[in-house]
Amino acid sequence: METVVTIMMMLTVGCFLLKQTFMGARQILITAIIAMMFVALMWPFAITQSKTQIASWLANPQLMLDVAVLLSIDIALEIAFCVTDIDIHTSRKVGRKKRIWFLFLRYFPGLLIFPIFFSLLVWTIFALPGVDFSLISWSLGVALLFVIPLLTYLLRFAVPEEELRLELLFLCNLLLGGLGVIATVNGTTAVRGISQVNYAALGAMAALILVFGSFGFVARRIRQKRAIARLQHK
Repeated sequence: METVVTIMMMLTVGCFLLKQTFMGARQILITAIIAMMFVALMWPFAITQSKTQIASWLANPQLMLDVAVLLSIDIALEIAFCVTDIDIHTSRKVGRKKRIWFLFLRYFPGLLIFPIFFSLLVWTIFALPGVDFSLISWSLGVALLFVIPLLTYLLRFAVPEEELRLELLFLCNLLLGGLGVIATVNGTTAVRGISQVNYAALGAMAALILVFGSFGFVARRIRQKRAIARLQHK
């Protein structure tokens, strides 16, 4: 279980750094400063944790299910960023709402990266017994201030193609979602299998798929006809 969580944390950091490669120098610096201040000011809470308590958290299915909600939101927003980025770069005309939505997705750093910074602070405090807690937290924060931009630019240098980095970000989030399913149920099956079929529920689901699928098809055909009409008028 701890191995799966560790892999998820590494993937989350990788996704965070990949996302930073799409930012400008000012945005990367602002994100690094926020990370530094977060780590530097969280030491009063970090010193109250223990390895036993952290292990009990990882073994608590209900808590892991709560974390799954944050993980799902994080992954959904990251995938939405990938899809919207491609849409904006391939569309001839981009509306104002879509640009605002894209800016939000682009500058959104993620939800789970901050718990990872907190766990890194706890691990560092455990690894350096006898050292002043505030000194450890501020030193780690200053280290993140330099490490985040450094790793971002190294990743951008290693993968200079923006399209490839976007694809890697998309695939890493899909892998993170799959691992999240494993981690949040503690390696057990969350739902017990049944042999009976609920035909009412199955029929309702089929009806919903049919209705909304038909609505989407009609809406798409209308948009295509309007786009063709605008091109013909030009």
